[in-house]
Amino acid sequence: WLASRAAHNGLCLTHLNHPKRLGTFLWSGGHSVPAWRQPEPDAFSAEWFVPAGTICRKIVELKDSEGWQVVDDFLPNDKDFDGEFTVRWQFAPGTNLERIEDRRFRIEREGFMMIVEASEDWETVLAAGRPDDEASADVEHRHAGLVSPSFRVTKPAPFLLLTAQAGYKPCVFSTTFLASAPR
Repeated sequence: WLASRAAHNGLCLTHLNHPKRLGTFLWSGGHSVPAWRQPEPDAFSAEWFVPAGTICRKIVELKDSEGWQVVDDFLPNDKDFDGEFTVRWQFAPGTNLERIEDRRFRIEREGFMMIVEASEDWETVLAAGRPDDEASADVEHRHAGLVSPSFRVTKPAPFLLLTAQAGYKPCVFSTTFLASAPR
């Protein structure tokens, strides 16, 4: 689980296992080298290719609100493609995750706080801060939320799991991270 694509803060196609894990530190191959661009002075984007299409991520600095917006998308090769993708925002052990609205969360750790907002285009937004939370009972893997802060140490930690349908529709799947002053 800890080495899987689904366990990390990135876009994951739920039906695609590429590259396939063959063993400890052994993979069937790699994904393409991401094509990095800076489309605007305060933004960076990357695209990389997988057998089913193109994974896209754009990160934009929000000057007025002191934060970042992450925009994720998957562009399938086949216009009749029907599949889903997820983005897991995995936080560190000791982080407090609190839902303050349907798609708005307060994240606190070591006296610092930020607000995380998921756009309306995400089909589902699940939050798991404790083992009995909604996402903990409904996720794809029994180790969901387990992290390794150091060698041979694992600890549970909160996360957000965002799910969307991939395909040819004009959606912006974004997550906004807004900074807050230390407490």
